[in-house]
Amino acid sequence: MTVWRGVFCSKDGRSVLGLNIVVLAWSNGIVTIPLAIKIWKKDGASKYILALELLSYARNILKIKPKYVTFDSWYSLRKILQRLQKYGWIFYTQIKKNRKFNGAQVQRRHKNPYWMETGTIDSDFKILIVRNGKKYFATNNLAATKQELLAAYKTRWNIKTMFRTLYDQLGMEQCQSQSLTAQNAHIHLCFLAFVVLERARIETNQTNYQKSAVKIHTQLDLKGNIPSFFLITKAKTDNVNFLDHIEFEKDSIYIMDRGYLHFQRLHTIHEGQALFIISPCCYCKKAIENQTRFLRNSANFTSFSI
Repeated sequence: MTVWRGVFCSKDGRSVLGLNIVVLAWSNGIVTIPLAIKIWKKDGASKYILALELLSYARNILKIKPKYVTFDSWYSLRKILQRLQKYGWIFYTQIKKNRKFNGAQVQRRHKNPYWMETGTIDSDFKILIVRNGKKYFATNNLAATKQELLAAYKTRWNIKTMFRTLYDQLGMEQCQSQSLTAQNAHIHLCFLAFVVLERARIETNQTNYQKSAVKIHTQLDLKGNIPSFFLITKAKTDNVNFLDHIEFEKDSIYIMDRGYLHFQRLHTIHEGQALFIISPCCYCKKAIENQTRFLRNSANFTSFSI
């Protein structure tokens, strides 16, 4: 299947090699939580099929009963609108100007750039349409006022804010691997980090994100590319603290870089009858002398080697 393709980047103003993802998110206006992600493949299911799968997941698995659902004009297809109507969910969306409304293109209904009208779309679907300048908005809440419709659709801005945080602060676009498995893991970890940031933001009563950072420590099983364990900490947390959270398996080999050079913790691997490989550093000789001296004075120490 073809995954990589040219995607227009609004930040760079040009087409770049990238991925298309379909995201389902929940928000109450204060907190935004991503619920599920689907990666679109050119030779696979279309985006609207992925969107239908996400809606089904929200209703049947998560048992969510939203106040309303918002999405842009790319997802205002007949099948999606029918699915939302079947679920009994109110939706607010933007539609394209060539959409058929009461038997004619919506752009040809009235010359006035500001109007609202109830009618049928796609010949059999009754909705309320509001024109606001050059844009057209629709809802199945026929009792909604123009102000209510526009205000509800405006809440989509929470999704844009989420993606801005993912790109600008969490580096979702910075994974250099062209492996779909690696990209999928990277994207999911970025969304997980966003949830952690959202929780921290609420706990500290911040209205928006300030300059900050987190560190993700990862244990990768070489049999696959999916992390077997990871830990998210503050950026100032030393790497070696990650070793305190790992359950070392007997006869396993642990490969680390020099950031995890701490002999007391490495000795724990030795005691667990596992092996480790670690890259040395310029002060390694002095560290060996100091840490070995410490270990010789500790109880039950027999031998240690590197």
